[in-house]
Amino acid sequence: MIPRFEVIRHSLAWATLAAAFLWSPGADAEPVTKRVLFIGNSYTVQTQPQFVGFCQADPEVTLVTSLAAVGGVDLTWHYAMRAVPVYYGGAYSLIDTLRQQPWDVVVLQEFSTLPTRIGDVGRFMLAASSLATLIRTEAPTASIWMFETWARRSDNQVYPLQFANPAEMQSDLRSAYRDAAAAIGASVVPVGDAWERVSVLRPYTPGGGGGGQNEGNPAGYSMHIGDGSHPNDRGRYLTGAVFFETLFQRSSAARGYRGSVSCADATFLRRVASDITGVPAAPNPPSNCCPGDCTGDGLVDFRDLNTVLSQFGRSGFGLAGDVDFDGQVDFRDLNIVLTVFGLRCS
Repeated sequence: MIPRFEVIRHSLAWATLAAAFLWSPGADAEPVTKRVLFIGNSYTVQTQPQFVGFCQADPEVTLVTSLAAVGGVDLTWHYAMRAVPVYYGGAYSLIDTLRQQPWDVVVLQEFSTLPTRIGDVGRFMLAASSLATLIRTEAPTASIWMFETWARRSDNQVYPLQFANPAEMQSDLRSAYRDAAAAIGASVVPVGDAWERVSVLRPYTPGGGGGGQNEGNPAGYSMHIGDGSHPNDRGRYLTGAVFFETLFQRSSAARGYRGSVSCADATFLRRVASDITGVPAAPNPPSNCCPGDCTGDGLVDFRDLNTVLSQFGRSGFGLAGDVDFDGQVDFRDLNIVLTVFGLRCS
């Protein structure tokens, strides 16, 4: 049975509603239902629940979703086993799964290193093409999206002999996924680009306390678990946010969903998602977030005040000083920071 994830409704504080008047909802105004099938491996299994979480938090979204995912396999394996019942304990084959719903979206995620110089880009491209033909035969209503994955963490064993650094690995992944998408008429969910943005804004320092799940040391900020490959809570959360914004064109911040990350992390990661996807960020609900925390360190202090003052008068989405997410750094942002100055968020 394909699980159906119905919306969960929340009441928002009046302050949140007041802030919302400053934000143009755009696509968020209309209810939407999507049927999304994911084909991949452990990266998909570990991150898809956060996408579901964002959908559940939005009362205007109804999601029908399923997984055709097996740990450690590549897309060639999925295609080769397309008629064999290998999913859900041997209950369904890939062909069965494609026929179960009038899918709107089918997502393809490749083995993490295959679309790079140390893998086999040709094998990836052939598998993507073969699966695209299969999808268009068995699920003709579906659009195809490529799940661009992320580079290994900077202390992973693939550096520096196989790649000079994570940026080089991400460049390989980005190019391969975009080339595959162009070749088969698909689109790309830019998850890896978002992870790369985090690594630029908050570089990981080996030994800096960043190898665990929810550690709060910005000097050791990590998106990976200890293996430097699979996602931790932050990585899963950001991946879910990027998928939600890309597929629904709605702000991941609109309903204040936090998953298992801290308030400060949620604020920061949703801001990154908005910057990468181009979906304007909605106001963050004060009941679920940390108003005034421009730096995302969980404390409203002089660094946040300086951020607002240094960007005062600027406009555009993605500005750290735009506390109310209305696209302007102005007196409203300054007032929020001053009002909650000294606040420490959980």
